[in-house]
Amino acid sequence: MVHAGGLRCGRASIAPEAVLTAGTALPEKRAEDIHVVGGRQLWSGADGRRSEVRRIGAHPEYASEKHVNDIAVLNLSR
Repeated sequence: MVHAGGLRCGRASIAPEAVLTAGTALPEKRAEDIHVVGGRQLWSGADGRRSEVRRIGAHPEYASEKHVNDIAVLNLSR
């Protein structure tokens, strides 16, 4: 799960220190404003492991008004 302010979004692990998520979850966000939680059973749960985000890699052709290329890779600090 990706936490970006009050927004929560799903994610998929693609490498030990990287996750894939929706670009719409990250408009105008800075890496230090986001964290990722893995292993949580429920959105409202308190379990899981929290990781800080080191870098945001949004798709260079993301267009929110057209909903195309709506992906981003988050590199995690471990």
